[in-house]
Amino acid sequence: MGYSTDLIGHIEISPPLNLQEQDYLGVFAASRRYRRRGGPYAVPDSLHVDDDRPPADLVAHGTPALGQPGFWCQWVSSCGGRCITHSGGDQFHAPTEWLRYVIDHFLRPDAQAAAAERDEFGAFTFDHVCNGIVAACRRDTAKLFLIRVSDNTVTEQTLVDGTPGRAAWGPFGHEAELDRRRAAQPAPKRRRPAYPSSVVPLRPATWEATE
Repeated sequence: MGYSTDLIGHIEISPPLNLQEQDYLGVFAASRRYRRRGGPYAVPDSLHVDDDRPPADLVAHGTPALGQPGFWCQWVSSCGGRCITHSGGDQFHAPTEWLRYVIDHFLRPDAQAAAAERDEFGAFTFDHVCNGIVAACRRDTAKLFLIRVSDNTVTEQTLVDGTPGRAAWGPFGHEAELDRRRAAQPAPKRRRPAYPSSVVPLRPATWEATE
């Protein structure tokens, strides 16, 4: 059963991501992370095509990519490459595990993707240091926790234990407001990611057409 997690805050990156790194992470987050033939780092050549359409191998489409926490990574580049924020999408599962994956595979020194010898990583510098804190609250249980990043090490701290009884309370006011804001956003156009100049963690990631 799906559930949503509300997140606010951001993770700073030093030195900032270059355009190629920003672009790859944007497409990675926007594409379903199933067992593609090209391996766990493979992304679609273009998001103009409906990438959610199941391929001939339905088993592969229904299985998360090897070593990845789930089907969707909702951590995206923001602040012109100077930070990572939540995209604002619904039903983000395992946000701590996904943030750890992004840092360990694509950003930090000696990142695992550095040995992949793929064209997508030709401009990656693999020299980034991430620090910051994000507050998170699961809607199904009201579990409140912090995701901390210190010198590329990701940890999770529970502030309030969740309870299944939360479902009987109904939505909190801030949840209804977040849903209203998301519904008011125009539908994404499935294009190259736009990287805002400021952090707006409550807004979904947007996509803009480019010539």
